[in-house]
Amino acid sequence: MAGLLAALALTASWISWISGADVMSFIAHRGFALESPSQWLFGHPLSSFVTNICVLIATAATMAWINNQYNILRSFSVTFIGLFLLMNAATPAVSTRFAGGTLLALIVMVAMLMMYSVYNSPRRGAKRIFLVFLLLAAGALTQYGFMVYIPVFIMGIGQMRAVKFRTLTAAALGIVTPLWLWWALWPDGFPTPQMPELDNPFATLELSDRIHFFATIGVTLFTGLILGAFNLMKIYSYNAKARALNGLLTVIGVITGLAALVDWTNMPFYVPLLNVCVAFQAGHFFHISIKYRWGYLTMLLLCVIYTGLWIWCMI
Repeated sequence: MAGLLAALALTASWISWISGADVMSFIAHRGFALESPSQWLFGHPLSSFVTNICVLIATAATMAWINNQYNILRSFSVTFIGLFLLMNAATPAVSTRFAGGTLLALIVMVAMLMMYSVYNSPRRGAKRIFLVFLLLAAGALTQYGFMVYIPVFIMGIGQMRAVKFRTLTAAALGIVTPLWLWWALWPDGFPTPQMPELDNPFATLELSDRIHFFATIGVTLFTGLILGAFNLMKIYSYNAKARALNGLLTVIGVITGLAALVDWTNMPFYVPLLNVCVAFQAGHFFHISIKYRWGYLTMLLLCVIYTGLWIWCMI
């Protein structure tokens, strides 16, 4: 099922790209220091598309690795990663070119993987915690939205029972190091931080495309809210470690949804990570309700809905 969904998603993304469905503007500088990821391959559409697909596949693989390593869904099914790729395909504006949102999804998944590994092990987790915050702080130099997740992972240190002086120091050094390197390696002396541009990317869209984009995000937010609330009732019965691991995932999902609504002119940046979190919730729901027919029907219904949203965009 995961393979079929992945094949459908990649085919849909390719069709979206060759049909020119990618019409949203990402040309604004949204970082404090460096060029935004959307500009790294600007002017090279094929390279941008291929890079974006590769990063999405890497993100899906990391999701599967996280679940295989820590079994946070209480199931080794990988159907949820196929759903993740299909959810991205339903939003061509974020699936057909490389941008900061795709990079965010991969970095947060890698950060989660490292953060999970330090559960109740603060002595040997300082280096990994340093790397978590190094990645997030480096991302913030190119896209201010990465800053949203720095306090989330600081709270995650507490959830992982790893609060010690050395781990908090490692987190602080991880945040400071990218800034230090930026200042040290700048070729023209002391650099001047820039304020991110807050232009409206939806201004380039037709009304029908705007309605499609917001409808897709609305479906994702609603699905995440309903499935997340249902899953929480079951998660409370798990052991402490399982609650902590799922708790960090839930907090990331909630913060991502809120950030997408509050920072609405930067909404496309949060979409891939929002899809990650909702796909995890769908996978968890599928496992919890697997003995009931409506468990299968819910997963199939989500696949049909997102396929329908993609078809709507193509019409």
